[in-house]
Amino acid sequence: MRGRPNESQEGGTLLAQRPVRCHRCWLQDSAVIHVSLAFGLAAGAASLPPTGPHSVRHMVLKVQPGQSGRPIHIEVWLPAGRPAGRFPLLLFSPGFGGTPVDYSSQLEDLASHGYVVAGLDHAADLLDAFEPRAALWAQDLLAAKQMLLRSPLRGRIDANRIGAFGHSHGGRSAAAACLLDSAIRACLNQDGRLDDIRLLRPDGP
Repeated sequence: MRGRPNESQEGGTLLAQRPVRCHRCWLQDSAVIHVSLAFGLAAGAASLPPTGPHSVRHMVLKVQPGQSGRPIHIEVWLPAGRPAGRFPLLLFSPGFGGTPVDYSSQLEDLASHGYVVAGLDHAADLLDAFEPRAALWAQDLLAAKQMLLRSPLRGRIDANRIGAFGHSHGGRSAAAACLLDSAIRACLNQDGRLDDIRLLRPDGP
């Protein structure tokens, strides 16, 4: 059950912080990401600590709706304190019906290795098919990217190193976002469909 976060102000943007719950499903070694999907973990399973050199800060970024009118709810994991330099940004889209907190071990571990990880809790919609929903979620990811680059966290983000990834339907959506935006330079579709979603792309039909 998700508790009510403690809210604080940072640079005029409302942020909420809360403890991180961990059920590990990713490990990263240097620049190579080893994916080890771990489903069906018992609710009482022991949490594992992140494997990277950084301690991790978790916050909820509450922002105004994007141009589409859809609210954008972003959970962020990032290296704690004030380490030198900027960090790559990773945009994450969960599986359908899931939230970023369900993947907190994976996202926290990536942040411990020096990434700003932004997970989206996609708003509900009235669509009756997954292909248009993947396109819609892709637009959510792109809107979140722009909002983060204008947020108080922009000083922590390397805007030249942005990636997107997701699980299941979120992986399909992340792949669509990569097709739409050439500024996203790395992409991982984690157990999602591999079809080419019909999109209005700048480089083709």
